[in-house]
Amino acid sequence: YRSCWSTPILSHQGAVLGVFAMYSMTVREPTEAETRLIDFTTRIAGIAIERKLAEDQIHFMANHDVLTGLPNRALLEDRLSQALLYAQRYDRWVTVVFIDLDNFKLVNDTLGHNAGDVLLKTVANRMVECVRPTDTVVRLG
Repeated sequence: YRSCWSTPILSHQGAVLGVFAMYSMTVREPTEAETRLIDFTTRIAGIAIERKLAEDQIHFMANHDVLTGLPNRALLEDRLSQALLYAQRYDRWVTVVFIDLDNFKLVNDTLGHNAGDVLLKTVANRMVECVRPTDTVVRLG
């Protein structure tokens, strides 16, 4: 290729989502029609990317706890179902460990909900650090 025309793909708020590039075998500037095509294409690409990002966010929110970011009950049920099928197929074991924070309400009542939130996030992060990448830590509370 001898020339390349590129332009950012923008969100409706002006954030850069990517870059659209169009190449030519000759050294030249794009024609008016090509400029319109590039403009149209980047607008459509921006809409499509924003839609995909929104869908991904909705899916994440439906399957994860808002506070800790850990998987929630819906994702637990899916992953546990998959683990049980795998265990049955390959004659393996599945282990489920349930951990409860005793007297957690007391933390919220005496120190406030912000302190309780910090505690939950800290415990969640530490638990994730203690398990294998293939294991799942879930928040059910």
